[in-house]
Order: sequence, then structure tokens, then C-alpha cells
Amino acid sequence: MSMFGQQQSQSMSMFIAEQEMELVTGLFNNMVDTCYKKCISTAYHDGEMNKGESVCTDRCVSKFFAVSTMVNDKFAASQQQMQQQ
Repeated sequence: MSMFGQQQSQSMSMFIAEQEMELVTGLFNNMVDTCYKKCISTAYHDGEMNKGESVCTDRCVSKFFAVSTMVNDKFAASQQQMQQQ
């Protein structure tokens, strides 16, 4: 492989890594915003989360990742189906 080909391959790999990082960061930020709004009371009485907030947050994060995984699997399956056609 030529030096130009290696540089182009490295640039493409870096671009893909950056895109994946942006997607993961976006997913994380959306999850934090959603679960915070749903589970954490804005009337702060304690410096730490109470048991109800902790349980709600655990469930919210779990459901968020489960749904995200299902969406990713469906998307990957549809992409694979389109490539086969």
C-alpha cells in the first residue's frame, strides 16, 4: 500500500472513530437529560440521591440502553437487508 493510501486509510479510520464518539456522547447526553428530568426532583432536600431517585435512575438507564440496543439492531438488520438486495 502506498503512503497516500495509508494516510487516506488512517484519515477514514479517524473520521469513523470521531463519528462513533459523537454518537456515543449524544446517546449518553440524551440519557442523562431524560433520566434526570424524569427521576430527580428539583426540590433538593438532600445532597445525595434518595432511594426512590436511585431506583428510578437505574430503571431509566436500563430501559434507555435496552431501547437503544433494539433500535441499533433493527437499523443494522435493515442496512444488511438493503445491501443484500
